[in-house]
Amino acid sequence: MELTKVSGHKHPQGVAWNPSLKELLTPKLQVVDKKEFASGTLYAKAKDNYRKKENIEEMYGVVLDIDKSPTDVLPMLIEALQGYQGYINTTFSHDPRHEKYCYRAFINSESPIKPEDYEAGFVNLVNSNPILCELKEKGILDMSAKDVGRFFYDFSCSPDREDDAYFHALGGMPLIPDTQNRVTNKDDSSSESGVVQRNISLTKEVGRLVQEHKHKPTVIREALAFNEKFNPPLDTQEAMAVINSIWKKHFKDNPEDTPIKEITSGRKSYKLKDLKNLPKVDWLVEGVLANKGITSIYGASGSSKSFLAIDLCMNLALGKTWFDIPVTKAPVVYTALEGFTGVVKRLQGWSNHNGWYPNNLEITKDELLLAENRSVDEFINFYKGKEFTNGIVVIDTLNNACPNIDENHAGAMSGVIYNLKRIQKDLDCTVLIVHHSGKNEENGMRGSSSLKASMDSVLHVTQSNDGLCNWVLEKSKDSECGVGYSYRLDEIEYKGESTCVIRVVGNHEPTVKKIKLGTNQRRVFDLLKERILPNLSQDEDMETVIKDVATQWTEQPSNKRTNLIRSNISMLVKYGLVGTGLREQLQDRIWITEKGMNQ
Repeated sequence: MELTKVSGHKHPQGVAWNPSLKELLTPKLQVVDKKEFASGTLYAKAKDNYRKKENIEEMYGVVLDIDKSPTDVLPMLIEALQGYQGYINTTFSHDPRHEKYCYRAFINSESPIKPEDYEAGFVNLVNSNPILCELKEKGILDMSAKDVGRFFYDFSCSPDREDDAYFHALGGMPLIPDTQNRVTNKDDSSSESGVVQRNISLTKEVGRLVQEHKHKPTVIREALAFNEKFNPPLDTQEAMAVINSIWKKHFKDNPEDTPIKEITSGRKSYKLKDLKNLPKVDWLVEGVLANKGITSIYGASGSSKSFLAIDLCMNLALGKTWFDIPVTKAPVVYTALEGFTGVVKRLQGWSNHNGWYPNNLEITKDELLLAENRSVDEFINFYKGKEFTNGIVVIDTLNNACPNIDENHAGAMSGVIYNLKRIQKDLDCTVLIVHHSGKNEENGMRGSSSLKASMDSVLHVTQSNDGLCNWVLEKSKDSECGVGYSYRLDEIEYKGESTCVIRVVGNHEPTVKKIKLGTNQRRVFDLLKERILPNLSQDEDMETVIKDVATQWTEQPSNKRTNLIRSNISMLVKYGLVGTGLREQLQDRIWITEKGMNQ
């Protein structure tokens, strides 16, 4: 493979670049002051490495550009391209703080593409993919990328947006370009080749819908809606023929499946008088772990979080109290993605030490990739086949279930959160993730704040220098936060090797986790409390409070105070010490939270 590297759009003369597959698929981030300072790539072999359309001898791969989308379409893009080999990265213009989401995707091709066939291959790829069609119709998929001889700036960002830069590897197969029919006008997308591609896409989608719903009216409705995303869509009669054929084939090949003749809507609403009759919260661990929820145990490396997760799972499988807290017996699937052998030794050591051997706990080391729908589908279908339900799935650790995912990127993590919820819903179970704390443990769980926001409960694990361990219920949607226990790890021997088990040493007592604030954060927090707490309503208009606090913060230059106050309020909200937004039907309010009262 011979490509051309160029130094910017004003310099058509480039140099030859012969990358390995690894070099091609793992671009390095360039932090530059201007886009023009980054290198660029012409994904083609060019005569004399001179960038000119007539010099292009053969093209390699297909490049897609998302240009300044007002919403983050990264999850859509990942889903659209998940079967291909390549990558997605942000471009220099990516600026989520100003709602400008810019991405570039490179899809590797199985073989070089003739220049005269590239446009057809590009357009047929887009038209055969409903998600890419939707992005095109929204005007955010740059169709000029189909032009032969176009160069693209490499993965780059400005210094002030380095935290927003993002790279996602696509782990599929190289593209086999559909170049059999040249696209010369709008109607050519309905050519025989385009019809075949749309037929294949619809067939795959109908197969998925039949397997998921087994209710024909639902399959027909969603399949026809899927078909409308094509440009142009298949004829309705032709689409119905595909639906009927796949429906019959599924139940012929899967006689154990039974079509659902009638379904009732799962949507419910209640009048106030009915609320008192609603069932109370169903707990797996009373007041700590809600049944059918998503929760996390997190802590620094070596803090004993995996030992705690194992101890929890063994007691849940047995139906025995955990730290003297009542539990509901439940089957367990422990997905040990980090240190499988060590987890096995800990489980066996626990059973040997305690004399209990639960038969409803399973452990697996098989891959589970939470950013890839196909991997999650396989996981769900496997445990559905084993009739696993109404239990708890443990994922240890989240990091190993999300390789090549930027945990700080809210868009990327939204897909992970979505798949966690799918596992919970489809297996009718509780999901527990074991996760790491950030570099500064005071800031909580590592990664995007959207992860913690999606959790029903969060347990924070710490270990002191003298070996005393603690867990604290840091977040709970349905019970009091702050409760916690102390314990130690007692070393035991199992089959000539050492491992550890938990020994409870502390009583069940509420604890308050103090947050270490910076100088400016402490000063703003104190001024906010002085301004808000004397008010009987315990909340105030946010802009009024900021203005009043600015007059009091005389240590700072007057022209910087407002911005500094806003940025520090954002951090105090992240810490859970301050609340902002809608309160008592009033918008743009600010108040001190219960956690802030105890700070």
